[in-house]
Amino acid sequence: MASDFDWVYTLMDSSRVSTFLISILLIVYGSFRSLNLEQQSASSTEADKKNEKSADSSAGSSHTDVDAFQAMCLPVGASISLLVMFFFFDSMQAIFAGCTAIIASIALAFLLLPMCQYFMRPCTNGAYNSYPISRFCGRFSAPELVSFGLSVTIVFIWTLTGHWLLMDALGMGLCVAFIALVRLPSLKVSTLLLTGLLLYDVFWVFFSSYIFNSNVMVRVATRTANNPMRALARQFNIDNNAINEAPKLSLPGKLVFPSMKTSGQYSMLGLGDIVSTSI
Repeated sequence: MASDFDWVYTLMDSSRVSTFLISILLIVYGSFRSLNLEQQSASSTEADKKNEKSADSSAGSSHTDVDAFQAMCLPVGASISLLVMFFFFDSMQAIFAGCTAIIASIALAFLLLPMCQYFMRPCTNGAYNSYPISRFCGRFSAPELVSFGLSVTIVFIWTLTGHWLLMDALGMGLCVAFIALVRLPSLKVSTLLLTGLLLYDVFWVFFSSYIFNSNVMVRVATRTANNPMRALARQFNIDNNAINEAPKLSLPGKLVFPSMKTSGQYSMLGLGDIVSTSI
C-alpha cells in the first residue's frame, strides 16, 4: 500500500518543496524591489524637475532596459559562455571563481540593503548621510556600506567552507538583483528574449549530449572549482589549516536544497530558470 504513494512522497520531498517555495518568494520579492526602485526613480526625477536640475525623465532611471538587439544576443552570449566553461573550466576556474565572488558580493549587498536600512533606521531617524569613498567609487550611505561589509564577510566564509546554504544566499542575491534591475520595455522584446532563452535551454539541456557526448548544462552547473584561498595561501606561503583544507567551490549559478528523506540527495534549480519566469 505504501508503494502506491511513493510518487507523492517523492513529489513532496523537502528539497523539492523548498526549491519551489524559495523560487516563488524570490520572484515576488524581486518584483517588489523593482517597483520600489521605479517609484524612487520617479520621485527623484520629479524633485530634479522642481529644482530645475534636470528635464530628462530618464536621467534618474535605476533600471537597465533590454532592447531587441540585446534580447537576441543574450542567448548567443550565454551559449558562448557555457561552451567556454565546458571546455576551459579546468584552466580558467580561478578566474571564474574570482569573478563570481566579486559579482555575488555586489548582488548580495543589494539583497541585504533593505534589512540594513530597517535595523539602522532608529539610529539615524530615517535620514542616511552619504560618505565619499573615493573619486572613482562615489558616495555611499551607512546602510550601503554595512550591507556590502556583510556580503563580503559571507562570501569570505563561503570560500572557506563551501557550504550550500551560503552558496544559495549568493544565488538569491544574484536572482533578486537581476529581477529588480533589468526590465523588458515591450512585448516584442519580451517575446524575442523568452523565445531565445527557451531554445537555449532546450538545446543545451536535452540535445547537447548528442553533439558533445555530455549534457553541457548539467556538467557546467555541477562542476566544482579549486578554492582560490588555497592558491593565495601557496602564493604568500601562509600555513593555515583552515585555508589549506578549504573545500572545492560549487559556483552559485543554481539553488540547491538537501533532501531530508534521502541523505546526500539535492534538488537543483538554475538561476536562469527563476529569472526568465519573472522578467
